[in-house]
Amino acid sequence: MKKVLFLFINLFLIQLISGNEIANDAELKEKTYNANLSVGLVNGGSIGYGKIKYREKSTTEFTINLHYHTCHYFYNTGVYSQTNVFRNKQRTGFFYLVAGGFDYTKGETPLFSYGGSTDDTDKYEGFFPNITAGLGYSFPINKHDSWRIYWDIGLKKSISNLNFSVNL
Repeated sequence: MKKVLFLFINLFLIQLISGNEIANDAELKEKTYNANLSVGLVNGGSIGYGKIKYREKSTTEFTINLHYHTCHYFYNTGVYSQTNVFRNKQRTGFFYLVAGGFDYTKGETPLFSYGGSTDDTDKYEGFFPNITAGLGYSFPINKHDSWRIYWDIGLKKSISNLNFSVNL
């Protein structure tokens, strides 16, 4: 977790040092890809890469993310697709998101247990769905890059999560 946080802070500092100004509508050159690094308070870290689709009055990002989280009792890793929808072309301000994928988890009992023993010897290993929806806010750093904070809730191991990300 310390390594992910260190990388996250360094990416932010690089963006600040680059010193690009925020573009207005006339100067905006449409970027066609999106890369991100996220740190969640509950789910650990994730990296993603995807495509941006511009519409007349909105913008949609389609991103494939890989995530990993480990602690003393279990580890959880997975892949999911996330769609962020903005009401402007600059991809700033409020947005909503939906995500779907699956996680592989090992070392803890399943979220929905049907009773029985909960001994330490009764460990769960297998796949679990990752289907969520949420809201977020995007703060511009320069013409194309941004800091984001977003909250999601749904059917996944942690049920809900607060994420901080940098999008390049």
